[in-house]
Amino acid sequence: MKKYLWGFVFVLLASVVVTSQYEDYATNSTAPCENSCSSAVATGNSPQPKGNSQQPQPYPPRWLVVLYELFGWPNGITVWALFLTMMVIAEQTSQTRRAADATKDAADAARKQANHMAATERAWLVLSSITKSGSIIAPGYSPYYWWQVKNLGTTPARLIETQAHCKLGGGQLAEEPTFARGAIELYERILGPGDTLEFFSFWENDDGTIFRDRMESLGSICLRSYGYIKYRTLFSPDICESRFCDYFNHFPDKPIAQQIAATVIDFRPDLTAPANYTKNT
Repeated sequence: MKKYLWGFVFVLLASVVVTSQYEDYATNSTAPCENSCSSAVATGNSPQPKGNSQQPQPYPPRWLVVLYELFGWPNGITVWALFLTMMVIAEQTSQTRRAADATKDAADAARKQANHMAATERAWLVLSSITKSGSIIAPGYSPYYWWQVKNLGTTPARLIETQAHCKLGGGQLAEEPTFARGAIELYERILGPGDTLEFFSFWENDDGTIFRDRMESLGSICLRSYGYIKYRTLFSPDICESRFCDYFNHFPDKPIAQQIAATVIDFRPDLTAPANYTKNT
């Protein structure tokens, strides 16, 4: 802004100098003779001007007229004042826009930082099938199916509900998982960082009914488990959800009734499952 202040000072000084010079010329100048004056003929008896007579000063020179048009008072100086005022307004507008852009950039950076902090510090829950002491393939009735919820984040989570199915059959999965039974309500239970919580359910037939037969009635065993957990974090009231999908296949050489050693049921993540079975929010 200092350059515009110095511009005002320069224009003001130029106006004072030019105006004073122009007015001095205008006050002490005599207009040139008209054509009528030039036609007058002096008689022989007319007195002749003396050599030391004072001659009138000429009109202002052209360069002074031009400077007066540019810097003279009040017209010239007014135009320059308006011009410099508009320049100042434009400069202030530009500075305001840059300040607004800087504020917006700072706000965006702060929001990204907050989102990054929330993503790194929030609770992240993962689910997986687990193997308990009775999770084996042996003569008798099928064991419970167990799954686990673990908090891998750095802040607690408030649990809302969870549900999982363990179905017999290795058929193709639908694009969206279906949950026939009611979910297990968890009533905002707190799950701290690194803590786990275990749940169990029963084996199911492909139609969703509970498998009640003995395992000797089965030849090969193909199990597929899937489920979800819904929860809230400390950083948002929105409901987050984590899902999982695992599988276990057992193709024995002998019928289960003739097996000497039991086979441990060890689930593995199903990498071929549709994305809706493993999404995390």
